[in-house]
Amino acid sequence: MLNSKFLYNNEGICAFGIMSILEIMGELSYSKVMLIAPLIFNSNVVKFLTTNSKIRSFEEFRIKQVSSVSKFNSMYYNFLPLTINTLVILRDMNFIDIEDNIIKLKRPLIPLVETKKIGKRANKIIKASPKFAVLLKENDEKLYLQLGVIL
Repeated sequence: MLNSKFLYNNEGICAFGIMSILEIMGELSYSKVMLIAPLIFNSNVVKFLTTNSKIRSFEEFRIKQVSSVSKFNSMYYNFLPLTINTLVILRDMNFIDIEDNIIKLKRPLIPLVETKKIGKRANKIIKASPKFAVLLKENDEKLYLQLGVIL
């Protein structure tokens, strides 16, 4: 079996992550969507968010998950092409609209899939999506600064 992060972290899983958050928020800025893949593909973050942990702000999350956030800049750039590919696929399938730096939900994806068939990993990401949505309510610039993304 191939041991490749590019097969493990793919557009399908990324689509479930983006769509599960978009289905909660309705729309997101392009810059916030670029932060989703590095978060959902971090197993420590997903594990933390699927527990009974309370998250009231991004600052609180960052304090509780220092090690997960410490290498975020490199993860951001590693997952940038995957995120862009996923957005193109979702747009071409008419799940989203991309206009003026805003990605808007056009129609939901999550209710259309059988959760038993998408696997445990995708289901954990979907389960954590309400807490991911809380994290993404912060200002774009503040998120990028706190995550240490160097543009």
